[in-house]
Amino acid sequence: MCEQCGKGVETETRMLFKCDKLKDTRKPYLKQIESKFPETKTMNDCAHIKFLLQHDQIKEFAKWLEDMFEHRKRLLYKKV
Repeated sequence: MCEQCGKGVETETRMLFKCDKLKDTRKPYLKQIESKFPETKTMNDCAHIKFLLQHDQIKEFAKWLEDMFEHRKRLLYKKV
């Protein structure tokens, strides 16, 4: 189970696109990407990641990954 929201199996993909506890960190990034690349709105999670790794958004994607993992880490340590 996801240690953050208790829904679904915790995976990197779920953390990036589904976990309710991380939506505030996710939302601005996805909004920015979807405004540049509207086709990403209808992509499944794996296709979305593949798309981002193949386009000029790699630096933004890396920053987003770092932000998401940091947010997750803060939430985990907060529980202790």
